[in-house]
Amino acid sequence: MDSTIWECPVCRKAFQKRYQLAWHAIMHDENSQVQCKKTHLDKSEREVFPCRLSTCNKSFLYKAVAAQHFQTEHPQNPLRFLCMLCKREFKHKGNLDAHIATHTTEKAHKCAICGKSFAVRSNHKRHQVRKKISEPLT
Repeated sequence: MDSTIWECPVCRKAFQKRYQLAWHAIMHDENSQVQCKKTHLDKSEREVFPCRLSTCNKSFLYKAVAAQHFQTEHPQNPLRFLCMLCKREFKHKGNLDAHIATHTTEKAHKCAICGKSFAVRSNHKRHQVRKKISEPLT
């Protein structure tokens, strides 16, 4: 059973199915006949999200739309998330967070085949796939 949770980037509402999120996302369009109750407020009550580029004067009603604008309209000015331990740069904070785990001494994910341990779950999964492929067939 798939336990993936799909989260709306605008209002953070969670869904069990991707198609449910897709239908929900329509409600965040200002022209939609139906509005999300979590974010549909009187215009005077709404928070405004400015573009992260200081020389751009555009503002948006939704944080996710502001982020999308920044990525598509200002690709030459990507925000960089810097690892303070090794100075490696990342475009997305989530990637930096996952990378930082590689610097930890705690390696909670252990391979059942060879015993090698990993700090990052995705590295452990990749290793497992490679190990299964390289095992001789019996």
